[in-house]
Amino acid sequence: MQALHSQGAFGVIYRAVGVEHPGPVALKVSLSPWNARFAREADVLSRISLPGVPGLLDRGVLRDPSGAEYPFFVMQWVEGTPLYAWAEQHSPSIQERCQMLAGLARTLEDLHASGVVHRDVKGDNVLVQLSDRWPVLIDFGSGHFHGAPRLTWQSLPPGTPEYLSAQACLFEIGLARNRNSYYPPSPADDLYALGVTAYRLLMGHYPPPLDAQEDEEGTWHIISPDLRSPLASNPQVAPRLREVLLRLLSEAPEARGTATQAAKELEAVANEPVPRLPAASQPATERVSPLERAWAWMPWLALAALGGFTVLLWNLAPGPVPPPQRASAFQSPDAGTSAVGDTSPSQPQSSTPPSQEKKPVAQEPLPEPRSGQPRPDEKGRCPGPRQVPINGGCWVEQLPMNAEECAANSYVLFKGKCYAPALAPPKQPQPTSRPPEAR
Repeated sequence: MQALHSQGAFGVIYRAVGVEHPGPVALKVSLSPWNARFAREADVLSRISLPGVPGLLDRGVLRDPSGAEYPFFVMQWVEGTPLYAWAEQHSPSIQERCQMLAGLARTLEDLHASGVVHRDVKGDNVLVQLSDRWPVLIDFGSGHFHGAPRLTWQSLPPGTPEYLSAQACLFEIGLARNRNSYYPPSPADDLYALGVTAYRLLMGHYPPPLDAQEDEEGTWHIISPDLRSPLASNPQVAPRLREVLLRLLSEAPEARGTATQAAKELEAVANEPVPRLPAASQPATERVSPLERAWAWMPWLALAALGGFTVLLWNLAPGPVPPPQRASAFQSPDAGTSAVGDTSPSQPQSSTPPSQEKKPVAQEPLPEPRSGQPRPDEKGRCPGPRQVPINGGCWVEQLPMNAEECAANSYVLFKGKCYAPALAPPKQPQPTSRPPEAR
């Protein structure tokens, strides 16, 4: 064993040296003597052997001095960078990003053909290998395979909220009436999560959140935002690529097609000549060229010449003002993950440092609460941990955007920050004397 690499909710990963396997290996050890979902991950890996998934090399049990037994398994070591961090570091072209997404779709194609559903596809669970820049899908703790017993006792299996499909959200709302319901794993959920991953990789931020609304008859509906306008506002996303994203993010599961179809279309887009994307950490609209900085000095020089104090003004004038910086969306981890992670579970954080927060704009009107939006209680507190009370409604702060991007995503700009309306939580059921069946 060499070093501790990372720790998740249920296990820790060590970079180790294999006795029977050349090179480093990944040793994952459970944090508790017995955890069914930890064992499920090894069961899933034992059923597949794919180039886009770490291979299972061994499994067993470690016994501590007290006699407690901790399960472990050994995987191939993947030397790579998480997908969004890779995009931040290398500023790949549209073709390169589409090729990466096509490779991920090919892995999902093979998984689904083997009867396996990942259920937590996202950028943080995709490593770009340093050797061949091939995407490797990791962390199968939420995975499921045909015939596997149910494990989850909660409303939904472990996953990441931003990547939940419309039907998963509707199911969670419906649990208020039937706590014994079971949400069946579906490849369509992986395809929706692939769409969210692709949207964030190409656009630099998550798609607008889904909206839950209840009609007069008490039936809940999930309303997906219209993504055509924000996608069309990005000239780097060609019409053919927009159609792929719109289909993957469809409300209807059957409209998303298959992983094979997505892979073929993404590969076709990757082979088309498309201009390179600007660096992910600095949009093109916010860049300032050296020539533009030079022109910014012309008024100062003119004043100095007219007053006859060129040397004095040159010494007193401030230096060139650096271009405005905006925190990169790729620096923000996938928020709210509750899955068995290969890294420490992360809470959502604002990617704007306090020292760089924009000053309030006095002219901005207060955002009006929308239908179905949760409201603060009598003490002014919102029900969700990330929700902010503003003008009688509960809002969720989004990744940093300019005014145009915020409006294009149907959000509201308030005091220099972009907010989306929070979703109303489902009604809590009355407690029962018998717990629901495990999932």
